Amino acid sequence: MVCAPLPTAMAVFDEQAGALFPSGQVPNSSSDASLSGLQGLVIDVVDQCGYQLMVDVANQYPDPLYGWLRTTAVMALGEISALPDGLRCADLASLGLGPKQALDYWFLWNGPSLMDADVDGIPCETVWPDVEQYMPAHY
Repeated sequence: MVCAPLPTAMAVFDEQAGALFPSGQVPNSSSDASLSGLQGLVIDVVDQCGYQLMVDVANQYPDPLYGWLRTTAVMALGEISALPDGLRCADLASLGLGPKQALDYWFLWNGPSLMDADVDGIPCETVWPDVEQYMPAHY
């Protein structure tokens, strides 16, 4: 799995995804059945590189494939995707989540300012000083 730089991550994902199909290319189909083989790859990207990187990688594809990839990325977040909007970093920590999960939550909810106390574009530094290491390299 390649997480950075973004153009390389996009190319590697496209190559790995294409290898899952007889044509060598990912079909732009809305059929969940035809795309189900991609689910494991999307989960791996979210687990290893983060939710936002998967969304950025998915952006290279047209709809309906883009929508399917994004929805699958949200599902890959598991319990994080079920959390309501408006939680603070301390709330996430009290739920037993770590810095990567907090960052995934932050990106899922479009970077809420209540999670970025010093307004530097990196959330939760007051709770997890090492959270920056989980930020996608292109941010």
